[in-house]
Amino acid sequence: LGARVDLDAVPALEAMSRTELLYSESASRLLVSVAPQHAALMDALGEWQLCRRIGEVTDGPALELCSGSSTLAAVPVEELATAFKVTLDW
Repeated sequence: LGARVDLDAVPALEAMSRTELLYSESASRLLVSVAPQHAALMDALGEWQLCRRIGEVTDGPALELCSGSSTLAAVPVEELATAFKVTLDW
């Protein structure tokens, strides 16, 4: 499965560039995936915590990074998995 992530929707405590949003290691930053029927519950949690819905899982084979309706990057999930696993081949 792939995903479409809107970088404009990522919450931040201060102004950050898109690169900073992608690579910063802010404390307690997590990505949570929930079934569509539970999305409204996660949205409600955003009223009490600094959390937002930033995208959705897609049937397509790529991770798409977007800014609103513009696609900034689309990388095949298999390519990302291979790049990650290569770092474990010592």
